[in-house]
Amino acid sequence: MSKQFNPQTYQPIDYRTYVLGNQARQGINLKRLNLLTPNELKLWKASEEFHDARDDPGHAEFSTIMALRILPYYPDAIREIAIPTITLHDDGWYGGDPYAWRKAVEEARAKNNLKSLDSPEKRKAHQDKGAEMALNLFQRLNYPREEYRQESADIIRDHDTRLKPTTPSGKVVWDSDYLWRVSLPCNQIYLFSEGINDPTEILKRAEDCYLNVTHPRRLDDVAQQIARIEITNTLFYKSPKQAEKILSSNGYLEELETVKKFYSN
Repeated sequence: MSKQFNPQTYQPIDYRTYVLGNQARQGINLKRLNLLTPNELKLWKASEEFHDARDDPGHAEFSTIMALRILPYYPDAIREIAIPTITLHDDGWYGGDPYAWRKAVEEARAKNNLKSLDSPEKRKAHQDKGAEMALNLFQRLNYPREEYRQESADIIRDHDTRLKPTTPSGKVVWDSDYLWRVSLPCNQIYLFSEGINDPTEILKRAEDCYLNVTHPRRLDDVAQQIARIEITNTLFYKSPKQAEKILSSNGYLEELETVKKFYSN
């Protein structure tokens, strides 16, 4: 039986203590919270240099934290597949221009066409490379167990393009990867640092690009509820008074109360 999600008891990411920037590339928050098993930590350390290669420090770490949070709600998902896969899912970007993706985002934003960034032409190469990197690393570390390795590689090979149905473990990877987009570090990198600070605009982008979308990019129910709380968390933490007005008038009153209660403790 799957665990039931209770939004009233969900603990948002605590941005008062969460470390952003280059230290997040090394998984400083993951390690501080002691969230990984010894084998998961060994895999993390062995792959650390390949993480966040698009000048997006913290992506691998935050996505892994989200995967650990949503995994209990996916009863058929296998941790020994899901966590190694999310840890390595974007390592295929390694070796390219670290600023190329940021430039592509800026160009798509200027054309008001951010959804173009999800096209297979822009995504397939890093998936294929990442799958091979993962298989090589699994072989070297003898982890995860052999029968799980190909599924992990298959998930990496389609985690952005999403052209094929996926497994329960793959859905954990899909959803946790997308939950990065509602986080403070993601918004800091792609929006706040570019002078885009209006909560109305940021909330609309979130809804248009990943909250109110259809399959195969729609989040499952639990991840959807977490995404709504975490975009509320990001906006409220960044600008409490301004965000409170926008969120309460756009249907996020319950999420706002959850976040406010959390920070009042």
